[in-house]
Amino acid sequence: MLNGTFYTFFSTYRTRFYKQNLIRHNIKECGLNRQKTMSEDIKVCVICKKGGASSKRLVNDTTMITDLLTCCRERVSLGQSEYQKLTDHLSGFKELELKSVYYHSEGRKPIVNKSLIERLWGKRIRP
Repeated sequence: MLNGTFYTFFSTYRTRFYKQNLIRHNIKECGLNRQKTMSEDIKVCVICKKGGASSKRLVNDTTMITDLLTCCRERVSLGQSEYQKLTDHLSGFKELELKSVYYHSEGRKPIVNKSLIERLWGKRIRP
């Protein structure tokens, strides 16, 4: 009976290990930078690099992410170089990969605020 139990445990472990390696291999072939196994799904905010919490929920909306990228590019062109890394990071994603990008809406709002961008334009015009 002990041999049968060991065999069942070993075959289950081997199958799970094989599936996880297969998933990791497929993700590497797709060009994604992070590894993902069956049991874990890592969701991190692209802006602050923190995970979700009960008070700060992570959102995934590709149209909002492209809007975020547009506003970041505009801010960089207006002299706010602190958004250069975020712009480079978001520019590196393909359209299909944008579905795996998450953000906190509280972190996105001040970046895409149109009145703040208009103020920057006003400062640039008035030296």
